[in-house]
Amino acid sequence: RSLVDAVGGFRPEFDGSQDYDLALRAVEQTDRIVHIPRILYHWRKVSVSAAGFIEAKPWAHAAGVRALADYVSRVGIAAEVVDQPGGGFRRVRYQILGEPLVTIIILTGGRMVHTAGGPKDLLLDCARSVVEKTSYTNYELLVVDNGELSPAARAYLESVKHRRISFMDAGPSNPAAKINFAAQHARGEHLLLLHDDVEVIDSDWLSAMLEFSQQRDIGAVGAKLYFPDERIQHIGIVLGIQGAAGHIFRGQPRTHPGYFGSAWVVRNYSAVTGACLMTRRAVFDEAGGFDQRFPARFSDVDYCLRVGARGYRIVFTPFAELYHHEGAPFGDQPLPTNPDEVQALNDRWRAKIEDDPFYSPNLTRSGTDYELGL
Repeated sequence: RSLVDAVGGFRPEFDGSQDYDLALRAVEQTDRIVHIPRILYHWRKVSVSAAGFIEAKPWAHAAGVRALADYVSRVGIAAEVVDQPGGGFRRVRYQILGEPLVTIIILTGGRMVHTAGGPKDLLLDCARSVVEKTSYTNYELLVVDNGELSPAARAYLESVKHRRISFMDAGPSNPAAKINFAAQHARGEHLLLLHDDVEVIDSDWLSAMLEFSQQRDIGAVGAKLYFPDERIQHIGIVLGIQGAAGHIFRGQPRTHPGYFGSAWVVRNYSAVTGACLMTRRAVFDEAGGFDQRFPARFSDVDYCLRVGARGYRIVFTPFAELYHHEGAPFGDQPLPTNPDEVQALNDRWRAKIEDDPFYSPNLTRSGTDYELGL
């Protein structure tokens, strides 16, 4: 009550979203906020309630937009509040401060894959999509290969501004070691890790990730990835799924809203995929880079958890959209895992895996669809 009184209680000019406005003023005074994961009451839903039909109270949504815009202005955030698809959602679109250099690190093995449309040169298509579809211009392209590039990929790279370095694995392939090697050669304030089987869809993808990576309390940013057949590949990683960590709503249609619209909005996760991950160079160095003891599946999860343990947030943005060819033959099934890596992840992060702070303990740990864990 003392906090409510201190911030001035409810404001009638925000009726319809008066509780939202109150919460926004409260969070300016404290970060000691706790969620109780128990069903403590049931919400009534009638025909005239926005709980059942968002258009039932359009004035309430408008009041929510005003409350959020008022908060952004009040605390001095350089951003604009805009509506977004989905009904009842708002987006805070942050201004990019200055023009920080982003190093886009493309990790490639020079692979060719066979698709229904014929052979596909992964690096060629990835690099071309970055160059031709990225609206943010202050980036450098750093290609990290193993010495095996197709003639077409070599010819294309020679026609665009880039740097190329080779990393030769002495033993079994270790992408974590490759990332650490690449970081030593990066010049950017921000590092964007990109697998060669990823292709850009939307021109604002890099800006959408940078608007969060630039924020001091955020340590890593993930994108929204789709399989080529328009199914979801990645919107965030939840701990404890199938014994370690899993990609939520993997295999669902591109338009799937996720849990309460979570596939449509910016939100926090414990981890995001390294297939398309942005992190500040300073954070990367502080965390000690990627751990080479996770050579295959979980180096990105471990990196995010180590960054999170240092007090940074891990953010997913749906406004950076890309295609990801990885794992497409597996459909909506999880990719094969190395039991040793699963054990190593559990040994290091067991407490987090057993209680992901961004996932309800009432939900399933055996699937990726947010079903009740009955």
